[in-house]
Amino acid sequence: MKTLGVFLLVSILVVCLEMPTASGTSVPKEKPGSCPVVTVRCRMLNPPNQCNSDSECPSSKKCCEGICGKECMPPVSGTLKYQPGPAIDTCTMKTTSISIFLGLLALWTQLPSASCILPRDKLGTCPPNPFRCTVPGKDICSIDYDCPGYQKCCAFNCNKICRDPLPKPGLCPVFDMRCLSLNPPNKCNSDFDCFGEKKCCEGTCGRDCFPPIFV
Repeated sequence: MKTLGVFLLVSILVVCLEMPTASGTSVPKEKPGSCPVVTVRCRMLNPPNQCNSDSECPSSKKCCEGICGKECMPPVSGTLKYQPGPAIDTCTMKTTSISIFLGLLALWTQLPSASCILPRDKLGTCPPNPFRCTVPGKDICSIDYDCPGYQKCCAFNCNKICRDPLPKPGLCPVFDMRCLSLNPPNKCNSDFDCFGEKKCCEGTCGRDCFPPIFV
């Protein structure tokens, strides 16, 4: 997920770098007034245009449909002199956008991946403390993931140590038959190698995960 996010940010940055810059250019703006209505048209199929927008016409003239293509004409209404809008420095905007994306990219790379964050507790329940605390000791662990394998960080006397969790509830099923293999491979070593409520039990050919039996 994190790799996908970095890829998207880099892709956006590349697109931004590929955009053409137009430092100090004005955004085309429609001049006041309306175009005159021309009732006569030439017979040319695709007549050439002398303009494409009002900004290409001098003074207050507008780019309008003429007799034969678009051309600059005086507006029908509105005598205000055309004033171009303020220039927008697109180069500065582009630089700012790049800086923002680079900042987001740097922040993203510092975030821990969701797949790297371990839950605080492992599956299972700690066995009860067999001793009453008499003399404070030194903890061997702080959380379950300080312990190897499926062991949990549990109280023992006055300190914490790594201990095997209590087995899952229920009994293992009994199988009367056994395979002829001398050392059959085990598919599990403890109940916590099994999904859900299944237990690690002796099967017909090595240890395997089985649903428990409740009496």
